[in-house]
Amino acid sequence: MKERLNGFVKTTFSKDSLAVTLLIVVACTVSGPFGTFHHLALTQRAIYWGILVFLALILGGFSVDTIWLWTRGKSVAARSVLVSAFFSVFYVPVIYVVAFGDWISGPLPQISKLEVAAFVFLVSLALTSYMVFFEREPETTPAQLPRLYARISDVGSARILRITVVDHYVYVYLSNGQERRILMRFSDAVKEMDGTPGYCTHRSHWVSEAAVDTVIRKAGKEFVLLDCGSEIPISKTYRSNVVAAGLL
Repeated sequence: MKERLNGFVKTTFSKDSLAVTLLIVVACTVSGPFGTFHHLALTQRAIYWGILVFLALILGGFSVDTIWLWTRGKSVAARSVLVSAFFSVFYVPVIYVVAFGDWISGPLPQISKLEVAAFVFLVSLALTSYMVFFEREPETTPAQLPRLYARISDVGSARILRITVVDHYVYVYLSNGQERRILMRFSDAVKEMDGTPGYCTHRSHWVSEAAVDTVIRKAGKEFVLLDCGSEIPISKTYRSNVVAAGLL
């Protein structure tokens, strides 16, 4: 629980998130959308929008953290929609408590709950989609992909998040929630991921560095937590790789 809380705080209150949040507060304070320019003074607008936007940041981070944990194996698009719906359910009541009360300078013009819910959902979906599809690292071209991709079909734009060996089979887990099974040696599969930053956390597990979120501990054991929600064990032999990655 403590590790998940630390991961939530680190992601939600990152420098980039706080910078964007502050920029939105300033923009809303100056422009005064939804009637706030005419009904509230400048200082009142700063307080008003500061509360609403920072509450949105907290609830948004909570929504992403919760839905990503509950929907392992789902596609990124489906998870984005679920995050937006989950966020809207919690944030719309907050808007009505904060935005339409008379605690600052009299009530603002009322907007129907359906309009507010639709607006919040669409804005949340747009922001989530932007973060997922536009803020990702530029994808490599097919000619630059590691050799292991040639062994799996119908990958599209998905990327390999982790590799696990069970008996004589290597299981390749993709960013679109799918998996592939290949009959080959685990060591060879790791070698064929050449050019992709990553490391073994266990003799049976390799993870892509880009997919790693944080490290968690359960019952005295350590695990690497991936963005997709997967928990990969860390063995004593390979713990140095995780340390070198700056996660421990």
